[in-house]
Amino acid sequence: VGHQFHHLTYLFLQGEFLQSLPAQLRLFVPGNHEIIFALYPEEAHRLIPANVTLLEDCGIKYDGITFYAISSRMIQQMQWLGGECGLPYQTDFLTTHIPPKGILDEDTGSEILQRTILEHQPKHHLFGHNILKEGYARKVVHNVW
Repeated sequence: VGHQFHHLTYLFLQGEFLQSLPAQLRLFVPGNHEIIFALYPEEAHRLIPANVTLLEDCGIKYDGITFYAISSRMIQQMQWLGGECGLPYQTDFLTTHIPPKGILDEDTGSEILQRTILEHQPKHHLFGHNILKEGYARKVVHNVW
C-alpha cells in the first residue's frame, strides 16, 4: 500500500509526490481537517488524483486484500445517533483518522470505534490524529490493532 495521508493539504502540497509513488495502490482517507468533504463533497472528490483511491465510509478489495475506512463523521454519527458503519467482518485493513479508546489515544479515543473493532475483528487497524505520540509505529493488542 502506498503512503496514506490524513490531511488534504498534502494532496495540494505533495500531490505530485503522492501520484509518483511507485505503489500499485494509493489510498487517501480524509481526517477531521478535511471539512471540504462534508461541505462540498463533489468538489472534494474532484481534488483526488486519478491514481489515488478515496476511501470514506467504504471499502475496496485489492489483490485479495480488503481495505475499509470509517470517517470521523461516521464515528460521531454512530456515537450520537446509533447505527452501524458497514464494516465487513472479514476486513484486512481498517483505517480511521481517530484512534479507538485505550490505544495510543491520549484519552481522546472513541468507545464506539473500540466496540466496533472488537466486534468485527479487522486484522489490522491504521489510525492517526494524535500527534503527541509521533514516533510510535504500531501497538499490538490481542493481534487486533
